[in-house]
Amino acid sequence: MRSIANRLSIDQCDDKNEAAGYMLDAIDELEAYLQAYDRYVPELRAWGQSPIYVIAWRNLMANLIVRLHEHEDRSKHLERERNRRLVDDGIQLRDVK
Repeated sequence: MRSIANRLSIDQCDDKNEAAGYMLDAIDELEAYLQAYDRYVPELRAWGQSPIYVIAWRNLMANLIVRLHEHEDRSKHLERERNRRLVDDGIQLRDVK
């Protein structure tokens, strides 16, 4: 969590697009954590353990992602940065069906 918090110190960025890049990196990392926690829940239940802490952490990650997307000043820049990354990865419109 500390690495994500350090990355989200976007007040130090001069460019809003650079800040959006950092926020998008953090969102991607949070989504990876969220998916990992989703995989733990059924495994814990199968072993007869309570998944309450995993569910709490998963909910925290989901809420952080929502809050980052709802940040009124940065939402346009986040969308633009995500689209730029899609284009940089070589995804073409003809590939999307």
